Amino acid sequence: MASPDAKSRSFSVNSLFPTFVLAIFGWGMVHVWGLRAGAGVTFHAFFAIPCCVLAGLVIYRYKHHWPVPSSRQGETLAGKSRTRLRDVTSILVPVGIGLALALVVSMDSLFGLALLSIGLNCVPWTKLPICRDHFFGAVFLVEASAVLGMASPSGPALSLFHLAAASLVLVVATAAMMAIVLINGDRLDRMPLEAYPVDAIDLSAPRPAVQEASDKRLPVQ
Repeated sequence: MASPDAKSRSFSVNSLFPTFVLAIFGWGMVHVWGLRAGAGVTFHAFFAIPCCVLAGLVIYRYKHHWPVPSSRQGETLAGKSRTRLRDVTSILVPVGIGLALALVVSMDSLFGLALLSIGLNCVPWTKLPICRDHFFGAVFLVEASAVLGMASPSGPALSLFHLAAASLVLVVATAAMMAIVLINGDRLDRMPLEAYPVDAIDLSAPRPAVQEASDKRLPVQ
């Protein structure tokens, strides 16, 4: 059974992927809405600055905390075939996430978008080969699928819902990043995947000797 520290480590690392996805997705919706509404530079900068900060924080923590893929040396031919099949099928996950984002936005459902955005932080993304080994490639698949799902011949509809949806997505991404920092801060270290997360306590480490205090009795009056 995973220890509480291992669970918090797992949440902090896995939340990097949806935070980056939601930050880019929210900024894209705001940018498109602003262009169609004829918004000025101030409007775009108001949303672009926090999105860039979020993206920068994710990239920084990705470089330091994202687990290193495990080595596949020594695998048999059958094992390599299964690994390749798993890698290919894992591509369907980010594509499905992008289409799901496009679907809830096209349905004008803020509640559905909120549930989906929050639920993305509960997925163990480091266990998906496409996300673990190709972080930014998986992000691109999500965003491209969302764009294709929302595309229409007449272009995206100009609606205040899209502005509200983008704001909601950015709020969820910001809250996830705050949780990542508050839970673990910079205590995470980049490590091989086979050592992540740590489920057991190293009992072989030396422990300091405990000196028992002598039992002193008070003199009887």
